[in-house]
Amino acid sequence: MDFQVEKCLCLIVIIASTVYSDEDYKVRSISKTQYSLGHSPYWDVKSQTLYFVDIYAGSVISYKPSTRERFTAKIVNGPARATASLIIPYEGIDDKFVVGVNRSVANITWDGRSNTASTPSVIVEITDNKTMYSHTGKADPKGRLWIGTFPQLFTNSSGSLDIPLNQGAEYMISATGKVIEKIPNITAPEGQVWSTNTLFYFANCLAGKIQVYDYDNESGEISNMRVIFDAQKESKGRSPAGLALDTEGKIWVSMITTDSNYGTVIRIEPDSGKVLRTLTLPTPQLSNLVFGGENLNVLYVTSSQLNKKYLNNLNENAGRTFAVTGLMSSGKPVTGYPGQRIVAI
Repeated sequence: MDFQVEKCLCLIVIIASTVYSDEDYKVRSISKTQYSLGHSPYWDVKSQTLYFVDIYAGSVISYKPSTRERFTAKIVNGPARATASLIIPYEGIDDKFVVGVNRSVANITWDGRSNTASTPSVIVEITDNKTMYSHTGKADPKGRLWIGTFPQLFTNSSGSLDIPLNQGAEYMISATGKVIEKIPNITAPEGQVWSTNTLFYFANCLAGKIQVYDYDNESGEISNMRVIFDAQKESKGRSPAGLALDTEGKIWVSMITTDSNYGTVIRIEPDSGKVLRTLTLPTPQLSNLVFGGENLNVLYVTSSQLNKKYLNNLNENAGRTFAVTGLMSSGKPVTGYPGQRIVAI
């Protein structure tokens, strides 16, 4: 798909029931709702349900494609601090989820079919720095939770939002609930994915890099960091955010764009970082993604409308969640959070 086709596609407004496409794939928004910062999508194979969060609304969302029903439950209230950064089902325990709330890891009880959930019960505080929030996270192949921290945004002299640099980190929560810092001094820790239980890929978003580490599946130790993708060289004006692995071992990356009215998802070769395919979506701040659907061949992509007041490239599609079909690619089931390792309260 050449640039002119991409550009034309992005001029088409998507509403909840509208599809735009080229000969290869189709993109549909799952609803008209524009979330503040849709993030951390998780596909639950057992219930055939997509779960994700609206970080700055402090809410968790469920979406069942078979019925197109959506439910939103606010799990944390502000006004100053009210973030919900991730939601992952406990394995083997119905209606129990691990969530990121403010700077903590907690669990909730929620049937996923109503607009209320239990008050989060804190498992562990990730950091005692009150200016930090928990951010995106996933369970590794052993079921340990990996989660990042992100600094509190502030308003600069021009009135727009700025991000303090290098204050966040990537952490692993051990089977006993111990918080272990894995990657320090990160401004915006984003996507994580594990390949063949020996490699860990990490999106260092604001640095514009996808980093890979040797990974020990038993201990969770990482080492020998190298960069496989550098947006400053490959995709200027765009930064990698969410990561998803397909069945061929290739990595799909949602890109946050600053210089365009549209966003891109790229598919890369994990060894070299070579871009194999580029998809166009009609909003620039694509925050994260996951494979879902009955055959795990639907790519669900969340997005953001942060700084909308000061950015002229955000439109009526900003903050929506999209379903991309017709990719001829599929993913693998994503690991849940094993309730037997940290007792659900």
